Amino acid sequence: MIYRPERGKKGMWQCAALCALSAFVSIVPFLFRYGGFLLIWSDFNLQQIPFGMALHNSLASLNPGGWTWSYALGMSTIQAFSFYAMGSPFYWLSLLFPVTWYPYLVGWIFILKYTVAGMAAYCFIRRYTKSDTAAILGALMYAFSAYQTTNLMYYHFHDVVALFPLILTGIEKVLEDPKDRGCLVFAVFINALNNYYFFVMEAVFAALYFLFRCFDGGKPEFRRLGKDVLNCILCGLWGMAMAAVLLVPSLMYVMRSSRAGVSVSRSDLFWSFRWLFFTLRGILLPGDTMAWQSAFYEDVYDSVAAWIPMAGMGFALAYCLKNRRKKSTWLSRMIPVLLLLSFSPLLASVFDLFREVTWRWWYMWTLLLALASAKVMEDAAEYPVKKSLLFSAGAVAALCTGVFIAHAFSPEDPDIVRFPGRFLAYGGIALGGILCALGLYRFGKLNSRLSVILLCLFCAGTTALTLGAYRSFWDFSQDKAYIERGARLETHDPQYRYGVAENQIMLPGGGSGLGIFSSTQPLGEKEFDLLFDYVSKNQTMSKALVPGLRELFAGKYRFSSDPGDQTPLQSMVENGEVLHVLTQDVCPIGFAMDHYILRDQLMAIDRDHRGIALLYAAVIDPVDEAALAGVCNPLLPEEIPLEDDLSAVVAKNTENRVTNFDRDSRGFCCTSDYDRPRAVWFSVPGEEGWTAKIDGKKQEIISSGGMMLLIVPEGHHEIEFTYVTPGYEIGLYISLAAIAAFILSSVFRIRTDRRRRAAGSPR
Repeated sequence: MIYRPERGKKGMWQCAALCALSAFVSIVPFLFRYGGFLLIWSDFNLQQIPFGMALHNSLASLNPGGWTWSYALGMSTIQAFSFYAMGSPFYWLSLLFPVTWYPYLVGWIFILKYTVAGMAAYCFIRRYTKSDTAAILGALMYAFSAYQTTNLMYYHFHDVVALFPLILTGIEKVLEDPKDRGCLVFAVFINALNNYYFFVMEAVFAALYFLFRCFDGGKPEFRRLGKDVLNCILCGLWGMAMAAVLLVPSLMYVMRSSRAGVSVSRSDLFWSFRWLFFTLRGILLPGDTMAWQSAFYEDVYDSVAAWIPMAGMGFALAYCLKNRRKKSTWLSRMIPVLLLLSFSPLLASVFDLFREVTWRWWYMWTLLLALASAKVMEDAAEYPVKKSLLFSAGAVAALCTGVFIAHAFSPEDPDIVRFPGRFLAYGGIALGGILCALGLYRFGKLNSRLSVILLCLFCAGTTALTLGAYRSFWDFSQDKAYIERGARLETHDPQYRYGVAENQIMLPGGGSGLGIFSSTQPLGEKEFDLLFDYVSKNQTMSKALVPGLRELFAGKYRFSSDPGDQTPLQSMVENGEVLHVLTQDVCPIGFAMDHYILRDQLMAIDRDHRGIALLYAAVIDPVDEAALAGVCNPLLPEEIPLEDDLSAVVAKNTENRVTNFDRDSRGFCCTSDYDRPRAVWFSVPGEEGWTAKIDGKKQEIISSGGMMLLIVPEGHHEIEFTYVTPGYEIGLYISLAAIAAFILSSVFRIRTDRRRRAAGSPR
């Protein structure tokens, strides 16, 4: 493949306008039902919106390395949100507006993401095309691929898709001019800062891309190859150093997480028969919803979607057929290799470092498919277009026919075809797109304005279809009401929480609840959940549902439409009904315990009684038993009054509370005044990064089932817990130094270029 220098800035802005228009047409109509409030489905409503609002509130403290109290029992702000939005430049725009505007802004930011994705893809693809039109076509295919539509419920995935092409453009610039490192350094920086999880995949993909590119057109000059490899590695390290402020603490958290281990085995080498066809469906048909899919499976959240708008794989197939064997190019070799990887769970997981099987790397593959398609549409006469398109049409027809035949022979299996109408619509769109491509080819209009217009219709249509399918499952009025209620909640007493575990209610405002639905969880809280045999990859145990834990974890506040004899702390009107915030008797955050129980002894108690047992005794490991000698007494399981009324023990723990409790993003502080040394139990996750001081002197924190236990002397004392996310400070210093070096280097290069141009001028 011949390298072509970048050009066509006018085409880039045309591409931006077309992407913005296509996204506008497909998204804005869905804003009207809820008054501009964008709601889609499940994770989008439960995570993306509440997380964005919670992060906004957390960053208002100007302490990004601190603690977020609204995130379940509390968690590091960076560890909680760096996977979702904290490093996203698209999210930063929302910080310019009040937090309550966020749900109304996300639809418009969505349009911006599609626009930037198209522009970034255009800049990469234009380096390989002769015309602006072909690059625009390729950019539209990438920005509106099935990967994008399937992942509409994962709002933060679209940030990754929008920024990724910058990395490949940066690599190309370095290969062209080894001194032109700025683009690659910045691309690595913005992608690493945006999302550490996807950045790992992008690093693996970039390494493969570099190898295929460098071995294009025969054997490279190995001396030059070594310099290019070293240059790209240095650029990558420089960019990562610039992003270290989020990258270092995030990776430190992931390495301590249970999800960091390798979970893929040899049994994942081959796919099941159904999964084979499901993968083909993701390549041949437009993107389906992840939940309540139209065929094969009810729910799959692995982003198995790579269809390219209009012609699907047809044009990419034509490119690979022509450029094969001795005429092969890096692109015609890399596309089939990635296709083969896609059909083996074990091999596909290489981009995730074999931690889990997922196809979430397919957006990078779609960029290469879009590039190949653009090349073919530009010079259709040089490629076997008709043969490839007819083969693609046959594959789509065979897939759809085979699925319905299988459904007819297995009527007892509803997942084969769950929604026949929608599945037929996707099949019809795929075949219709191929027919349009054949028509354009027949009349020599593949690289024309007509082709661009038709492609925009397919982009907007498929995006709107899947977005509508997501929205068709449910009336989300209740979700909207929950989020609006949560945004109005207040922190009435910092030593207590709300006794519920709902993201939409607890995260948007001043609330703090008893559980979280999220892929990032406090490690201390996960350790506590293990005491109740609870393991989950995407949520913590709801403490509100386990007997005794609502009281133990300070879940004082509840909601009711009938206040009874209580005077409400806060009243809100919701759906025409007045909702009151009322109180109930629970233990505070921070109280002295008289007894302890060993972990094994607690686990021997029936699960439904363990929460009650913890109201009487702090759980510890045997290694910490000596530290509590003379302060706490051991309590055997048979000595715990499990059947008694909890009001007495709650009253006793409340009487033994610490006083003057206050909390902020830096931690919390309180005072104690006991007549003897006491073991004070705090229902706050004991994450690495906490430092405890009594009267200014550092004290050892004892782990109590993932929570924190502190030995406090008798008498009046000032207690202070401060939190700094592990790796944040060193990451900040690295980032500041690397960014300063980048700015100085850029200024030096600009001045040098100006001097060279001046020296070569006619003057």
